[in-house]
Amino acid sequence: MHMADTHLGAIPYHLEEREEDIYEGFKSLIDKAIEERVDFIVHSGDFFHNFHPSNHARKVMMEQMKRLEEKGIKVFGVLGDHDLPKRRDYNPLVLYPNIKLFEVRDDLSPEIVEYRGVTIVGIPSLRGIHRVKILHKILENLDEKISGKKNVILILHQAIKEYFGIEGQYELELGHLPKNVDYYALGHLHDRRCERFGRGYIAYAGSIDILRKSEIKGWEMSGKGAYIVDMGDEIEVTPINLNIRPHFVFEVSSVDELDERIGSMEFEKKPVIYVTLNTEERDMPREEVLKIESLLKDVALHYDISINRSIGESNIGKIEMENLNLRDIILRWYGDEKTGNLAYEIFEILKDLKESDFAQGIPSQIKDILSKDYGGDLL
Repeated sequence: MHMADTHLGAIPYHLEEREEDIYEGFKSLIDKAIEERVDFIVHSGDFFHNFHPSNHARKVMMEQMKRLEEKGIKVFGVLGDHDLPKRRDYNPLVLYPNIKLFEVRDDLSPEIVEYRGVTIVGIPSLRGIHRVKILHKILENLDEKISGKKNVILILHQAIKEYFGIEGQYELELGHLPKNVDYYALGHLHDRRCERFGRGYIAYAGSIDILRKSEIKGWEMSGKGAYIVDMGDEIEVTPINLNIRPHFVFEVSSVDELDERIGSMEFEKKPVIYVTLNTEERDMPREEVLKIESLLKDVALHYDISINRSIGESNIGKIEMENLNLRDIILRWYGDEKTGNLAYEIFEILKDLKESDFAQGIPSQIKDILSKDYGGDLL
């Protein structure tokens, strides 16, 4: 079984239910591995969501590794960028003897393991200019080391240009990969991808649950889960799909339209719902937003509402480039001095905040502004 990006300990939206969703998905994959009597599991990194996981996350990992060990199912894996210690310390996976982690040796040669008829090579996540050069060198020399071997699995936790495509966000291109490999077991990309490559297959197992809104489209197309790989004369790759909590993105013009779309759906688990309300109003359509909230609070585990204002260009007017001023642009966009000034004030605060400032919800600086101008109506 090939899995990756399990991110145990992640708590999307700071909801206990979402943390448990991820644990349940992981347990389901272990159930499937035992049921299918796989010879071993390959994990392509990001076992945990951070290098110092909670005791709850550690306990789940310990319980599931014990189940695998009792069945004689070993785990081979590499550290993902989330697993790497941020200070001089052991990584948390050293506590689990059933997991064999691949490391880069002092002479920059990768470990190669022969196990039950296959050859397994693993390289942990290497990022940053210096480490990426090392990664390229290791891969360049790997073909010679595995030449003549059959059923070769290469485990990597890296971004590849042909799958990421954003400049500066990838470390490898397909041309960097060695040719004498039958199955490239990849991690880091949260969308599942599997296709023919070279003499075998290249596959991103993907994350086992949706961790951010941008993953919804990939889930709709390919699902979430893992792959079972039969390393025979002809490699067969079978997707294992998890029944995760559904996530939806709706773009509507009214609460009635949203009600009609949701009313025709059935859910086993309360979904996560993102709604974009299209409007041509300059002011905040508060009544419509409140109606949407009233509809969603009993339907969704978590929801997010955003406003898309379709205001014609003629309403904004032309702005001379030499007199370009952000406050003026915002004021012209909203067409209302009070709302424009509020938006600009919030923007000035937001640009200096970090993600950690939102750990407890809306930062106090923004709450103070909204309470002052709107008496807290928008909170």
